[in-house]
Amino acid sequence: MIITTAKKPDPDLRAEAGAKARAWNAPYVPREKRSIQRWQRETGEDIYIVATGGDTYHPAAAAADPLTFHPSMAWLRGMQVHRGGSDPLLEAADVQEGDTVFDATLGFGADSIMLALGAGATGTVLGIEKQPIVASLVRKGLRLPGDYPGWFTDAMQRITVVQGDSFRLLRMLPDSCMDVVYLDPMFAEAVYTSPAIDRLRPVAATDLLSDMWIGEALRVARRRIVVKDHADSPHFKQYQLTPAGRRSAAVRYGWKEAYT
Repeated sequence: MIITTAKKPDPDLRAEAGAKARAWNAPYVPREKRSIQRWQRETGEDIYIVATGGDTYHPAAAAADPLTFHPSMAWLRGMQVHRGGSDPLLEAADVQEGDTVFDATLGFGADSIMLALGAGATGTVLGIEKQPIVASLVRKGLRLPGDYPGWFTDAMQRITVVQGDSFRLLRMLPDSCMDVVYLDPMFAEAVYTSPAIDRLRPVAATDLLSDMWIGEALRVARRRIVVKDHADSPHFKQYQLTPAGRRSAAVRYGWKEAYT
């Protein structure tokens, strides 16, 4: 993979790109006037662009779309909640003002944003993302103001992104130290109603839900855990999860009270 910058970078942007290249043990190559498409044809390499308005990752695979941060459906869902409506994730999680939430599967961060909205100004969300590229895109994207109102950008900035293996991190945490633990592993079967997840799938972590993962989540949670899965998943029955949201939805959220 090649690390570069947007065209005409300032010294801070070059320094940021250089630091990322060192952290990922990848070459930093000045962009100059190169076209990304031609550069990839010549090198066959993935290219990660560091830019002031948000980074972009260009996979070398011809059929793969570039990846950049966007809050996706969190904006529309957040607007609904802001206007007094409901959201199935917040219903399942029963997030309250001041809660500390552990999102074990951050992805592009849409559900973390919803959880941060539910936890309010005094709450926090710890978002764990296994893939370094995704974690980097989302960490920077959450700090950009964008064209959103303050209540929405404030929620994004209450999310702390940690790159790592969430199961290993859960095992390091003490009992009952998080109010809610949220698990949304990549579905074994694609849900085609989610274009954002389709773009993420080629670089997403593929860890499957397991008894040990559920057990650690129940140990670390103070009140409850929440699992997101496709509507007809056997996990709801297997782990005795109470489904929330519309029965006709393609995906559902199941919750379970934590160990006490």
